[in-house]
Amino acid sequence: MIRCVLILELLLAALSLVAQPVNSAEPVTSWELSPYRIHLLIAVEPGGSLPRSLAADLVADLPARATTVVGGSWRLEAAEAPLELRHALVTALADVTAARLPAEFVKGDKVIVLALSSSESGVRIQARELDVITGLWNSIVTRDVAQPEQIPGAAMRALLAAFAPLARIDAVENGTATLRLKGGAIVRARHAVPLVTSGAAFRPVLVPLDAQGKLQAGSAQPIDWTYLTATTSGDALATCRIDSGLAGEPIPAYHPRRARLAVGVSPAASATRLKLVTSGASPMPLEGYEVVASAADSSGAASVQSLGISDLEGVVSVPPGSTTVRIVQVRQGTQTLARLPIVPGLAAQVQLALPDDRQRLAIDNVLMEAEDALIDLAARRQALAARIKLAKKSGDAGAERLTPKLRALASVQEPAALLDQAEQAIKGADARTQALLQPKLAALQKLAQDLAGQSPSALLDEPKPAQASPAEAKKP
Repeated sequence: MIRCVLILELLLAALSLVAQPVNSAEPVTSWELSPYRIHLLIAVEPGGSLPRSLAADLVADLPARATTVVGGSWRLEAAEAPLELRHALVTALADVTAARLPAEFVKGDKVIVLALSSSESGVRIQARELDVITGLWNSIVTRDVAQPEQIPGAAMRALLAAFAPLARIDAVENGTATLRLKGGAIVRARHAVPLVTSGAAFRPVLVPLDAQGKLQAGSAQPIDWTYLTATTSGDALATCRIDSGLAGEPIPAYHPRRARLAVGVSPAASATRLKLVTSGASPMPLEGYEVVASAADSSGAASVQSLGISDLEGVVSVPPGSTTVRIVQVRQGTQTLARLPIVPGLAAQVQLALPDDRQRLAIDNVLMEAEDALIDLAARRQALAARIKLAKKSGDAGAERLTPKLRALASVQEPAALLDQAEQAIKGADARTQALLQPKLAALQKLAQDLAGQSPSALLDEPKPAQASPAEAKKP
């Protein structure tokens, strides 16, 4: 059986060598005709209940399956992981670095690690990809199977899910990026899934070029807090929406000595810890900040989900959502401090530095207390004056008892003292805090002056009737 599979693999591989572009109407580049050179590293739990021959069987089986399922866009070579690396790959795949992988494997385009171990429900299969050019690890993909005979098929599905297509960013305009997919013009297997589907996510990366225009692997610079989400896709091109937490245009313009690439991101089942800290040389955790995620509901309307309040360490957990990229906002009270995209599970923890707003928040609380006091004073004056007017109209003697209480509401001493306190604090604050709070302070000081200059008894005066103009007075 294995011999037949190998013969089939060789035949399909030979056919892929003469494959023509899938869309001859588009101009084709060597980038689109270049297959992915993928090294598959297989690690089976040592000393477990899995068959001893499982790793060797998968080394022979998976390349043949890949040729059948994917076609000529993959050149997959498989090998068993070195003995000294197997335990780490099986038990702590997220902690394995590229430097620990065999050097001969980190020479193609991709390295995919496949780790298999026993679990309570049967067998757990984990796959994770390292993109050699950008040096970026993809999310860990997990598949569980109950029966040993299900392992080869589930392993292949894990490889497909862990694979991250690579693309060049051809154009950037009005919040949209156009990607040209590596290997996108190579004929794939008849029933193969497309390289990119709507909703697929990418990370934009800048990679230097040498004097001959070749990519310099290992020196890539990811663009922080920025992801691309595919909105339309074709055989070789994909259009993506740009989501970024950076100001301005996050993806720089074309430069002849620098390639703009995008590497795919696989959805994961785990969460990412978002840690909020103060900016500066000595970051401190920010406690009490709310993190919310925005998404579209079943009707297409935008909805907001609270993910929690940052704890003593400044951490909020961001779980997976209905889309690979989640748009989250960091709020303090009614103010939104940051809006940024996150792919849950891609990293165990990401850190976001924010301006230290604790001083501003303390001053703002004083201003809100003064505002509440002034509004309450004005409301109490109006309510008591209305009662007195009503009592006078009905001939109630209680109007005389209420009038002194109205006069007693003349003082604005307490809210004015709060405003003085806030004013002194604002003078000693940083320029950003002054710019944010000075207009609010000025408005409240004006309100306090108006209330202080207003006699409460004047609210009892009836409005004077409007005087007729001389022309109207002459009318019969």
